[in-house]
Amino acid sequence: MQLTGNQGQTGKQSGQNIIVGFGEYSDLTVTELMPRYYQNTYRGLVFTACNNAAQALVLVATAAQTGLFLANPTGSGKNFALMEAVWMNDAAFTGFSLVGLAYGAYVLPAGSASNGPVNALLGTGANSVAKIGSTLTFGAAPTLLRPLLGGYWVTTGANAASVGVKDEVAGALIIPPGQAIGFTALTTISSGVGMFTWLELPI
Repeated sequence: MQLTGNQGQTGKQSGQNIIVGFGEYSDLTVTELMPRYYQNTYRGLVFTACNNAAQALVLVATAAQTGLFLANPTGSGKNFALMEAVWMNDAAFTGFSLVGLAYGAYVLPAGSASNGPVNALLGTGANSVAKIGSTLTFGAAPTLLRPLLGGYWVTTGANAASVGVKDEVAGALIIPPGQAIGFTALTTISSGVGMFTWLELPI
């Protein structure tokens, strides 16, 4: 049996049938031609945003948070598939610090102190339905969902190095309407700049 399909206009002639290759164990042999997120980005479905200034994080036990937050409005009709989360500390720690992602239902939309949302198809594409910013009030203390990095100090008030982290979430977390996600601190408060990249898909 042969598995065939119609190829696009790049490469072979448009509409020409091509044969798909199989491996020794009937496994389908494929190669990654385009960058991983090219198709969704080209379709204008991917968005990104970051802080426009360093923000101090609030401890996770507090409902009113500061940092960077991605909120999906109730009735948006879309799910947000989180693709990437980046956090870069900009200040010394006064003790051990752990930065992570927290989520929950939100009451007040995020503030506007951010660059974005920007369509990742830069200079074009549809507008995002997301609320993104440096402040957000959850209905209750948010839930720590995903630890990202821990910082440490050698002597009090002097951190060993400025540290950052990139978490390629790759769609493993979905923010439905009425929910929000953002950076938070578990122990000592940290300060820095965050970034989110996400995919908006109709429900």
